[in-house]
Amino acid sequence: MALAILPAIYGTMPLDEGRAVVGVGLTTPYGQSMEWYRGGILDGAAPDFAEMKTANIAPSFGVKLSDSVSIGAGLNVMWASLEFKQSLLPPPGVPAPSSRIGFEGDGYGVGGTIGLVWQFTENQRLGVSYRTAADVTVEGDFTIANPPPTMPVAPKSDFETEIKFPAVAALGYGIQVSDTLRLEADVEWIEHSQNDVMSLDIGVNNPLLAMVLGGSDLPQNWDDTWTFGLGADWACDEDWVLRAGCTWLPTPVPDSTFIPVLTEGDKYVLGVGAGYQSGAHKIDVAYSYSITEDREISPAENPNVAIAGTYEMEPHLASVTYGYQF
Repeated sequence: MALAILPAIYGTMPLDEGRAVVGVGLTTPYGQSMEWYRGGILDGAAPDFAEMKTANIAPSFGVKLSDSVSIGAGLNVMWASLEFKQSLLPPPGVPAPSSRIGFEGDGYGVGGTIGLVWQFTENQRLGVSYRTAADVTVEGDFTIANPPPTMPVAPKSDFETEIKFPAVAALGYGIQVSDTLRLEADVEWIEHSQNDVMSLDIGVNNPLLAMVLGGSDLPQNWDDTWTFGLGADWACDEDWVLRAGCTWLPTPVPDSTFIPVLTEGDKYVLGVGAGYQSGAHKIDVAYSYSITEDREISPAENPNVAIAGTYEMEPHLASVTYGYQF
């Protein structure tokens, strides 16, 4: 079981008597962390630790073009760090300790977001948005402890790779069914297919990549995905709002490039939440549970036969949000 904390903070300020607004947000839009027991069945066959952290600063601006149409745009300044580790077992019959390799680095990338909301009837509205891709060049260090005796390597060298965060196009529809009940639906297209190859560069130690990973270019072959969501909120009281929703999230990772530290699977995310407002103070709490399909990886589908097996996942997410209106 792994626990991760994903902080976020937002601030907005209206302009021109509410016809325009400026804001800024600090979020953690992406992230991944997984660690396997060292010495287990995957020891030496695949990375046993991987972690990606992100932070995004997004200054933005919005304006009402008319009573029914509003547009907004923002800049995304993305920071990302990447770290993964793997053991290297000595060849059979070679009396040497296992080696330990590590890749660690971080970097920045820039993208943007634009959106439009159209209130086409008194009770119905449509929203569209597009978030551009952001490529982050990660630079850092490669290290190796107890290097293989059969290959001369430097204990430390430069490390460089690129993380490609996908472009996202979204369409949402909302209807105010009554004074207290609102329903919404949305669909997203996510361009994961730009993650076709992950190229690693570890400087003077590049010859080691051919021995460990089969080369410096690691196939990804991710697929574009479509996600679908339904949600509702009910103002059950003057101060309270109850919420519920369901989202379908297919995995972009095919069986052929699946790795144990990226145990993604198709999933339904079920969520419930509640919001309370008193004067200028507002508190929201939410919990979601993912019904995730098991991943069946067979030797016929993945070239790394050592990772064949069944992978089970059970993600949970809880959030608490506090807001104050000055």
